[in-house]
Amino acid sequence: MTNFQGIALIITTATTSIGTLAGVWSTVHHIRRNEKIKLKVSASEGVAILHGEPTYDPKKRYTVINTVNIGQVSVKIVKAGAVYSNVIGGAIFSESMINGIQSLDHDQAIDFSAEETKKDYKVAYYYVEIRNGKKYKVYNQPRLWVWVRNVLHKSHIWKKPALKK
Repeated sequence: MTNFQGIALIITTATTSIGTLAGVWSTVHHIRRNEKIKLKVSASEGVAILHGEPTYDPKKRYTVINTVNIGQVSVKIVKAGAVYSNVIGGAIFSESMINGIQSLDHDQAIDFSAEETKKDYKVAYYYVEIRNGKKYKVYNQPRLWVWVRNVLHKSHIWKKPALKK
């Protein structure tokens, strides 16, 4: 074997090994990326629902949480709700509880609506909870402000008042 053939054999072996490793990494990355749960959550306040079911009054205003499954995996939604920033507690949208666990396939959307009240509750964020317990949130206030208020509340420097009945 000549010197040229030895160098050619080393170069061929190295490029084959690098190509194989890149192909394995690419395949694993592609499979793992497609198996992630991806939800897009948005919230709208003050929405009038026109031509809806008889339970909706067009004169009343509603808060609507829209959830779209943009991933490749089917998702089961357990509940939707809101967490308040100026009082302890939050709200669960009754529509999400009445309908039970709902399944969302790829590129499907679902809306949860609740009638707005005249109470002085400030919503920190709206959320949609899936079956494994993870919450997908859409913030209604700056995230830093929500975090500061929660830290102050937990450190007993500032106390959130309880919900008024």
